[in-house]
Amino acid sequence: MKKLIAYYSRAGENYFSGMHRTIAVGNTEKAARLLAELTGAELFHIEQKVPYSDNYDTCVAEARRDLRANARPELTALPESLDDYDEIYLGYPNYCGTMPMAVYTFLEHYDWQGKTIHPFCTNEGSGLSNTEQDIRRAAKGARVARGLSLRGSAGEGATPKLEQWLRGEYARSDRQRGRRLCMSRNAKILIDLAVIAAVYGIWLLPKWRPLRRRTLTVYTLMYGCLASIALFTLMPVLAALPFCFDHPYVPMHMAPFEDVILRHGDYVRQIVLNIALFVPFGVLLPLCRSCCGKRCSFWRCLLLTLALSVGIEVVQPLLHAFRSSDITDIITNTTGGVLGYALWAIVHACRKKRED
Repeated sequence: MKKLIAYYSRAGENYFSGMHRTIAVGNTEKAARLLAELTGAELFHIEQKVPYSDNYDTCVAEARRDLRANARPELTALPESLDDYDEIYLGYPNYCGTMPMAVYTFLEHYDWQGKTIHPFCTNEGSGLSNTEQDIRRAAKGARVARGLSLRGSAGEGATPKLEQWLRGEYARSDRQRGRRLCMSRNAKILIDLAVIAAVYGIWLLPKWRPLRRRTLTVYTLMYGCLASIALFTLMPVLAALPFCFDHPYVPMHMAPFEDVILRHGDYVRQIVLNIALFVPFGVLLPLCRSCCGKRCSFWRCLLLTLALSVGIEVVQPLLHAFRSSDITDIITNTTGGVLGYALWAIVHACRKKRED
């Protein structure tokens, strides 16, 4: 049976490694044409009836608007049938961690039983994100093969990577590269952890040692709690500082629980982890205040947890191009801190009642 390359691509102003550049042919279309030369597959351009703006920032705003609305933009045309194709190569840029909504329009139009989809995604560092899972949900019955992430700015230089992907070698080399990247990232994180340990050992421990053992223990636990929060949300930090202005700063996504509403990615796990990460902070905060003879009210805990979460979300996109800030994270993190405070309040009330 025949093969089809269906792709969504946008020309006009695009983002290339820290700068905007206007191009006549979209990055995904360039990759699709190269793939057609290698496979002999037919090409189909997924096009919206009302295209996004040529201006990059306006396009981002329009794409986010459609994502928030879970829109299905009308297309200029659709293949009458996919019955003649058993393998479909699906190309798209990474828009806000998923596919352009027009690609969902295309996928939901057909019966995918017995067909194989090979995703390839152009981006400038965000990778495939959750798009493979999104395709599985939108194209029910299809087998979704391992996708290919292509740097859009590579342009016509993507041929070797496409050939490797077609030979099935990409999956192996990608796993090896992933291990190397993981080791590299871990090494950078170790630098941050070494600095945190040095600050504790050289400055904080000598300062806290004369205090009561309970106070030293509580302060140490709070320091470890804050280090853990930084580990899971910000690190690596020191290694990222020289490059924080090499990518555009993406403003905070202000639509709460959009991933839940649209069922994007592993949203349940993400919410649970966000809450669990801040529970110890909510427990330890009133304990720290009591160690210095002060009371921690519910509102103080709420405001401090909120401030910490907002600070993290503001800094994340500055340090890392692949990280984005989201109002949902602030809500769930703050919820975790409040739950931690409630847990402390219950235990504290029980202890007080037993002492009375």
